[in-house]
Amino acid sequence: MKNTIFAAKSALAAVMVCGALAFSLAGCGGSTTTPAGGTAGSSSSPSPTPTPTPTPKKYTAAELEAVVHQITDGTGASLKVISQKDVAASLEQVKALMSQVTAEPATCKDLAMAGLNRPVEGASIAMGLNQDAATGTSNALTLSSGLDKAVLDQMIAQSDQQLSSCATLKVTMQGVTSTVTTTKVAGVGSVPGTLAYRSDTKLSSGQRQSVIVAQVVKDDVLITATAGGGASEEAAKDRAGTLLDQAAALIK
Repeated sequence: MKNTIFAAKSALAAVMVCGALAFSLAGCGGSTTTPAGGTAGSSSSPSPTPTPTPTPKKYTAAELEAVVHQITDGTGASLKVISQKDVAASLEQVKALMSQVTAEPATCKDLAMAGLNRPVEGASIAMGLNQDAATGTSNALTLSSGLDKAVLDQMIAQSDQQLSSCATLKVTMQGVTSTVTTTKVAGVGSVPGTLAYRSDTKLSSGQRQSVIVAQVVKDDVLITATAGGGASEEAAKDRAGTLLDQAAALIK
C-alpha cells in the first residue's frame, strides 16, 4: 500500500507541473463585449431597467470533486479524485523542486517555473488522474474556481505571447538539461475558446516525453486537461478533449 500511495503522489506531482505549466500559458479565446449605452429617451419615457449580469458561481472544493467524480476517460474509466489537501501538498513539493530550475532564454523562467508563482489564494481546486500501465497513457483533469478575475485576464493577455516567445527553451534542474518545445494544436475538444498545445521534452540522454495540454475558462472555472503517452498525438488530443468537454458541460 505504501508503494501505491507513493506512486500516486509522484504521478500527482508530475501532473501538477503540467497543469501549472498550462496555468502560466492559460488563455481563452473570444472577448468580453461591453454593451453599448442605450439612446437617451425623452423625459416622458422611463429609462429601461438594465438586465443584471449573472454572477458566475464560485464552486467549493467538494463541489469540484463531485464534478470530477462524474467524468470518465475515452474508455469509460473513472478518474481517481485527488482532494484539494493532497493537491496543495504536492504543489508545495513541486515548488521546492522547480525553484532549482534555470532556463534559457532567461525571460522564460516563469514558464520553466510552471507558473507556480501565480497567486491562487482563495481558489478551490480539484483534480482527477487516470493511468493505464498497459497502454502507457496518463490523463489528468484540474478544475479551479474562485481565481481572481484580474489573474484570468492577465493569463488571457499573455498566452499567445508566451507560446510564441518561449516555443523552445532549455531547462536545467538538478544538473539535468532538457529541451522543451511547445506547439499550438487545434481540434482538442469542442468548447469555444479552448487553448491547446503540445509540449515535447527531450532529455540530454535522448529520452523524449510528449503531452497534450488543453485549457479553457467556463463561467470563471479554469479547466485544464492533460493527456500523455499512447499511440499517437491524435489519440492524446482525443483523450484531452473528452475530459475538457465533459467538465465544461457540467459547469453551469
